Amino acid sequence: MLFLESCFIDSNIFILTATNKESRKLKDFMSKVKFGEIKGYINPIVISEVFHKLATLEIKKNRRISYKEVLELIKEEPKIIKNLKTFRVINEIISYEGIEILEIDKETVFETIKIAKENGLLFQDSLIASTCKLNKIENILTNDRDFERLEFLNVIKIN
Repeated sequence: MLFLESCFIDSNIFILTATNKESRKLKDFMSKVKFGEIKGYINPIVISEVFHKLATLEIKKNRRISYKEVLELIKEEPKIIKNLKTFRVINEIISYEGIEILEIDKETVFETIKIAKENGLLFQDSLIASTCKLNKIENILTNDRDFERLEFLNVIKIN
């Protein structure tokens, strides 16, 4: 098993674990984050992406409707959000002993624009990358190959 003291954890990792699609190795790794044996960093973008994806999946499954229909339903019936199980997942993630939520400030946004333009990354991925860069985080746990374009980040994949 890979030895890491800390890393940024991308939203796709939390989505895998929340949907029970993670490998045994990833499950063990995330357990270490949960109990504070490994420091895991996230930012509000990760929380937003995880919430959006899991809420959409939950509504799609419960209502048996398409993604487009989910978005329309939320606009028509915003109360549907109130009782989502997704809130529990978010509360659990932010309660992990090893999780630290890093802030996004003006400097982060300026760096985000620079990274997006120089590397052809989408803005949300660039926000994650700039958060890592400005906080001197060298490792990112992700399944997103786009981060491999960044020389200042080591992409960690756990299969």
